[in-house]
Amino acid sequence: MQLAYVYIESEGNKSEESRDYQKVIDNYNLAVQYAPNGENTAEVVQLRGKIDELESNGWI
Repeated sequence: MQLAYVYIESEGNKSEESRDYQKVIDNYNLAVQYAPNGENTAEVVQLRGKIDELESNGWI
């Protein structure tokens, strides 16, 4: 799950037109799969919030 945050930061440093957040989504899906309470695990909920923010900005 920490890799998702690394990818968010890494892609955020690129120009908007060259950002690709697919690795964030891939790592989120892995986090959901392996987290003790799936999507309801606190850390996963926080990551989902970041992904929602990226979606609202049109980057995902």
